[in-house]
Amino acid sequence: MRKSLFIIAVLLVLGFQKQETGNDYSTNEVLKYLQANTDEGYCIMKAFLEKKIDKNRKINGEKYTNSEYLELFLKNAESTLDSISGVGTLIHETIHGMNKQDFFYYNYFINCNRTIKVKHTSTFKSRKLVEIIPDSCKTIRFDLYIDVKGNYVTQHYGIYGLLDEFLAYYKGVKAEYDFKSTINDSIYFAGIVTSEMQAYYEFKYYIISYLIYAEDNHSRKFNRIMNNNEFKEVFEYVDKNFSILVNKFIDDGGTISWKDKDNYHFIIKTLQTSQYQEMYHRILLNE
Repeated sequence: MRKSLFIIAVLLVLGFQKQETGNDYSTNEVLKYLQANTDEGYCIMKAFLEKKIDKNRKINGEKYTNSEYLELFLKNAESTLDSISGVGTLIHETIHGMNKQDFFYYNYFINCNRTIKVKHTSTFKSRKLVEIIPDSCKTIRFDLYIDVKGNYVTQHYGIYGLLDEFLAYYKGVKAEYDFKSTINDSIYFAGIVTSEMQAYYEFKYYIISYLIYAEDNHSRKFNRIMNNNEFKEVFEYVDKNFSILVNKFIDDGGTISWKDKDNYHFIIKTLQTSQYQEMYHRILLNE
């Protein structure tokens, strides 16, 4: 799903074609732009380029190196807001590139000084959750990550793929929110940032739902996940830090709900039920 999401994100959010623009942005200038606005985003992107995680990728029929992609990110940004929106996409997709899997481990990129190796235990496709997620809790990301066809990361790696997305959404929106000190645009923060903040509740809900379903239907797989302390460590890191960011956003006047999108209220209420609270505390490493 990473490749397709990357392509969709670039085409829809950045909306560019490979062409001459007359602007002369170097990769170094892009990094300076990130460094001036988001220290962590800068560090993540710098590590991504230095480690050369990805080779040339084809987007809309054209091949791009990592450096070319970064250059085009600024070349094709029509305004500062477009650039900030692109930053969130850049960091989100970069985290996917840094989170590497092998036969035994899922390696989660926590920060520039730390990667947590999580043993990859047996899982089942996240699509199984369609059986227990009610219509009231189905948001746009339900179709993207749960009820989706194909062998994407949330299907092939199950709960470990959901955790990958949870981490990527946190890092992406954190980079966007870092720009708050340099921009005061209520429309932007009520739109792009609000949508990304909502992902905190969605993926926490998906991960706990996965465990509830697993305990009832796949006890052996459930026990192996629950005995995986590194998995719990990554979940607790994302949950804690994403929660802090969401609460800061709300304290600053942001809102999680949009008109006609009350599904998020149902998800939040579900997370507060005894069943979900009990499972949540069972996966906290320090409880």
